[in-house]
Amino acid sequence: YLHPLPLALSWAVQTIGWLLVVDTWRRILRRTGGDAPLRRHLQLYAYTSLARALPGRWWAPVSRVAFYRRLGVPGLAVGAATVVEWLLLGLAGLALYAAAVPFARSLPPEGGALLGPAGLAALGILHPRAFARVLALAGRRLGYDGAPPRLTASELAGWFARELVVLALSGVGLFLLMLAI
Repeated sequence: YLHPLPLALSWAVQTIGWLLVVDTWRRILRRTGGDAPLRRHLQLYAYTSLARALPGRWWAPVSRVAFYRRLGVPGLAVGAATVVEWLLLGLAGLALYAAAVPFARSLPPEGGALLGPAGLAALGILHPRAFARVLALAGRRLGYDGAPPRLTASELAGWFARELVVLALSGVGLFLLMLAI
């Protein structure tokens, strides 16, 4: 027997989080060189999220590139936005994990020691100058003309904060779902 109130609240919280993550994706993609109406972003994000259920993690980014290419968005812009989104989401997850560790009742998993260096590597990749260099190199190799977009530290910080909120909402949504069950 499911309790309807926490179940409905869970759905509402998850929906708000999903809308926030799609809007964050839209903002990142706009800065890396592509855009579409919000309605198309909602559709395409939903379709490409379904690809995560398929074996192999590469289906989600490949399907994003394919769908957005139909809208005239260059693959490099979609790829760059995907890298930024995933690194920021990973960093947000690391931040929440680090905040929760003092309250844990058991030791972190064996790979826990690698999380700090992985977070530092992600920060290094996202550094505006480093990211612009990597994007320029990728653009030359893929035959794209034009200067790569230069992301600012304030943009990255804002997107990071949004991803942190998305993960926190996911946790609240899961908690409410467990209450419903």
